[in-house]
Amino acid sequence: MSQVFSFRIPQEIHFGPGVYRQLPALVRARSTERVLLITDPGLVAAGVAATVESALTAAGSEVVCFQDIPPEPHLDDVERCRAFAAEQQAAVVVGVGGGSVLDSAKIVGGFASCSEPLADFLDREDNRLAPGLPLFLLPTTAGSGAEATAGAIVASQGRKRRLAGAYAHPVVAVVDPVFTRSAPDTITIASGLDALTHALESHAARRASPMSRLYSRKAFRLILRWLPRVVADGKDLEARSHMARAALYAGIAVANAGAGAVHALAYPLGGRINVPHGIANAILLPHVLEQNMAASPESYAALCDENDTRSAQAKCGDVLAAVQELLCTLKTPMRLADFGVQEASLPALAEEAVTIRRLLDNNARAFGPEGVLAVYQAAW
Repeated sequence: MSQVFSFRIPQEIHFGPGVYRQLPALVRARSTERVLLITDPGLVAAGVAATVESALTAAGSEVVCFQDIPPEPHLDDVERCRAFAAEQQAAVVVGVGGGSVLDSAKIVGGFASCSEPLADFLDREDNRLAPGLPLFLLPTTAGSGAEATAGAIVASQGRKRRLAGAYAHPVVAVVDPVFTRSAPDTITIASGLDALTHALESHAARRASPMSRLYSRKAFRLILRWLPRVVADGKDLEARSHMARAALYAGIAVANAGAGAVHALAYPLGGRINVPHGIANAILLPHVLEQNMAASPESYAALCDENDTRSAQAKCGDVLAAVQELLCTLKTPMRLADFGVQEASLPALAEEAVTIRRLLDNNARAFGPEGVLAVYQAAW
């Protein structure tokens, strides 16, 4: 019997070098009223925000800017931005930045019609909300895929929490690889490894569908080939373009199939110890892959060439080796201890991670408290 599934992507995706120039016309086609541009201080200093703002104003839009989104936004940061949007009577939200900025923009736009505190919606999806503001997202990193995903992650009470709703979803994604060229190597690597994790977790996820796996496989293959080249030469626009496409594909895949145990275990590392999300994923990924491959080898074997007639176990070995080789090439830290994580803190991390059931229950292999702790110990 054919699998029954649903699939969701932004209403429009515009991709390619220079495509940001289409943004003003796309915005004004939906509203001629005030535009809220959400970004971060680094992109303001780099002149990226000014480039987008100038393009919007030249086309006749009135733009107000909120530029105080930090790298790991707290719920309070997003509440301040939402209050600013209401005060300025914004009619459209344009997010320009990495995953933190784009997630913040999705919350501000998606919950614009809601008067209740955002804290009331943490870790639950309420689709009864009234429509929010149209969302236009322009990523400046190739990693989170937030330009294609519904919902967002924020910090609250020392934990990574999720906010999602029917309208916290981009209307238009404008993916211009030129905007990723200013990202430093550390951000490029962490972002790329986040996309790699999205590709692998979504491919083996319990909610994966034939369509989501198409995006997962393509993203995985693009990342293996092009992420080392981007790191070798950050100005290589061809490599940047392929990585931007890979992140978009991986975002589409994870938006529809969901993530798994790697993300569940990475969130406490980010919330409690501030390990960068992409790096936390990379440290945990080989250990979770080994466990998942033993439980569901076919899910990973399908990442290899469809004409490969070897056993699923042999193909899984190739996938794991390719991931480990990439991490070695990028000189990624591979131990939690490298970030000051204390061995004595692992049980507390595991206790928190095991509560993130929306991710663990979607994982290819069942993970209980002992299994979660074992992964942390292996990665320590």
